[in-house]
Amino acid sequence: MLITTMPDRGETRVIRNPEDHFRISYHVPAAVKLRFTRRSEADFRIAKRSAGNRMTPSEDRSGGQAGFSLVELLVVLAIIGMIATMVTPQVLGYLGRAKGETARIQVKNIAQAVELYYLDLGAYPTSQQGLQALVQPTGAGWRGPYVRDARGLTDPWGHAYLYRSPGMAGTPFEVYSLGADGKAGGTGDQADVASN
Repeated sequence: MLITTMPDRGETRVIRNPEDHFRISYHVPAAVKLRFTRRSEADFRIAKRSAGNRMTPSEDRSGGQAGFSLVELLVVLAIIGMIATMVTPQVLGYLGRAKGETARIQVKNIAQAVELYYLDLGAYPTSQQGLQALVQPTGAGWRGPYVRDARGLTDPWGHAYLYRSPGMAGTPFEVYSLGADGKAGGTGDQADVASN
């Protein structure tokens, strides 16, 4: 139900059909006060437009749903960017350490496979045979392969593990990786990883 009050005439009308009211209120002076009972926000917006009043941006949004402004989105993106710049170095450090640990574990496993080769053949692979002796037959007593897959002979940085016999410091053999840089020496990710 819609109640229209016209203060200059002193009369109050009760209009049951809102469409009739909007037609009537369009021609009535702006001094008309509109009072709604049990009407939706959409009816209120339509009534304001028909009376010639401007609506505020918050009233003009359809369905009363609010969105994000460009400034708000830029602020959120800036915050995400700052968090990413703080977290990324930490994550990369963990990844580098994880590759180093993986290399150490793989070197130990390959060294154990070389020991199994020795038990079967009575000699360690020569430096010329290298680690391929673990996956390809080299003699009569060979019972390999001693590693499941030849891809296991590649370090986490994509370089082949190196092998020498005899090893440094008087050991019978040595399995090693030159690290991320592929050069002897280094620290951190670039440090060499050896079985001895």
